[in-house]
Formats: sequence, structure tokens, C-alpha cells
Amino acid sequence: VSRRIRESLIKIGVPEEKIFTLPIYVDTKKFEQAEIKINLKEKYPQFDFIILLAVRLSREKNISLAVAAMLEVIKQYPRAGLIVVGSGQEAGKIINEIKNLKLSENIKVESWTDDLASYYKSADLFLLSSNYEGWGLAVVEAMAAGRPVVMTDVGCAGELVKHGETGLVVPVGEKAALSRAISEMSY
Repeated sequence: VSRRIRESLIKIGVPEEKIFTLPIYVDTKKFEQAEIKINLKEKYPQFDFIILLAVRLSREKNISLAVAAMLEVIKQYPRAGLIVVGSGQEAGKIINEIKNLKLSENIKVESWTDDLASYYKSADLFLLSSNYEGWGLAVVEAMAAGRPVVMTDVGCAGELVKHGETGLVVPVGEKAALSRAISEMSY
């Protein structure tokens, strides 16, 4: 699904003629033209800047990195909020981590919704903190909704999200770099 994966297969010896990169279809018009039915600014008026992370709550998505980065971001921007939308086996762990770090006022966890378009359109920034991705469909959807993106160097980073041009890309697992990128896009 990406040049990144194609190149990694070539590096391990798979012949180029056996590799087919298949595009992932996204109905971008759905996100470009969506009406805002659920407005995060109205739902969370305590936040001046809303960061959205919409993912499966699983280990590879490294939500712990996003939580740790927010600890630094709110020192500079106490009215910044992270909305985590998703479901998965890591939900309990993530909620406990947020409570233990005393971030419950700035980080809200919501169950998955089929109306992500409203969330994308009413957030100020889309965040992806994954350790790895095949592509990153949520990034494509967020960009179609007109949201700026901060993401780790996975999936469509370098192809769709070009650092400093169409978003900010930071090294995988680097909390300080992620915090700086979020802060740079804030306010």
C-alpha cells in the first residue's frame, strides 16, 4: 500500500516484478464536504486547542507516547486537549495511564464513532503516534477534512505527509520531538 513497504520488500530480496503497490481508496469528498454534527469545540469548551487521535486502541498505535507528549504540551498550553477516539484491548491501560499522570482534565477517551468526519472537521490538529502503519487511513481522512497532521515516521509519512509541507513528521517513539511538533502546530 506504500512505497515504504515496497522498498522494504526490495531490501529483503523480493524481486520488484513480484511487488504490486495497491492504492487505498478513500472517499475524500465525504470528509471535505461533511457537515459538523458533533462539534468538539462545543462538546469540550474547556479546550482552546483540540488534538484528535482516532485509532484502534492497540499496542502498535503507541497511544502512551501521545499521552506522555501531552504531559509536556500542557505545561506550555494548559488549555490544550487531546481527544482519543477508539476501541480495543489497550483501552483500560490507556485510561489508567491518563489517571496516573493526572491528565484526565486534558485527555478524554471516547468510544469509536462512525461520524469521524465531524471529529476531524472540528478538531484543530490530527495526531498519529504509531510505532508502525501500513498506510494510515485516518491521516488521509483528516487531511481530506482540512486538518493539519502531526505523525510519527510511519506509513504514509514521506509520501502523503511531507515534513514541513503537508504536516510534521517525527521519529517513532521520540516523545520530545512529538511534544515539540504538537506545540509548534498549537495556537
